[in-house]
Amino acid sequence: GAYLTGAWGVTTFSGGDFSGCTWGVHQPDGTGQGNVYRGNNLSNASAYAMLISGDKTPVIEGNDFTNAANGIWWRGVSGASLSGLDLSAYKIPGTALQLNNASNMTLSNLNLSWTGTGQSGTGIQMGDSSSNTISGVNASHRGVGAYLTGASGGNTFSGDDFSGCLWGVHQPDGTG
Repeated sequence: GAYLTGAWGVTTFSGGDFSGCTWGVHQPDGTGQGNVYRGNNLSNASAYAMLISGDKTPVIEGNDFTNAANGIWWRGVSGASLSGLDLSAYKIPGTALQLNNASNMTLSNLNLSWTGTGQSGTGIQMGDSSSNTISGVNASHRGVGAYLTGASGGNTFSGDDFSGCLWGVHQPDGTG
């Protein structure tokens, strides 16, 4: 896939074919703000279709996540927002959206539901992520709608749909 590291300005990934890669787009060290990920084929990624670190304002539009093991892993960010993303048609069996070390974020009107047979994976997973607002998120028919680990306290959930999940919201270690 595409691996972005070092000191970059705004980078645009458009129309790339990263299908079948371990990582579709991998931005591990927080380079750039406002990177654009548009119209890329990230299907069948065996780890994550997309890893974004530290970018508060990524543009994520029209990418193909079909059958990627996991969708988007967004980490090390504060004060960002994500709205209107629909990953439901792509049959991502693992985690649709994972946040780590993310705080004061607003996630709204996301469709992270599973549309395959039975229940599968996690809609949104949050590790060491606090004071976030999650509203209007559909993560139905997953094993877990929202999975919180580590210091993930002070998050607000409202108007979310975790129907058909084994666990709607699961916080197994009791922290937060």
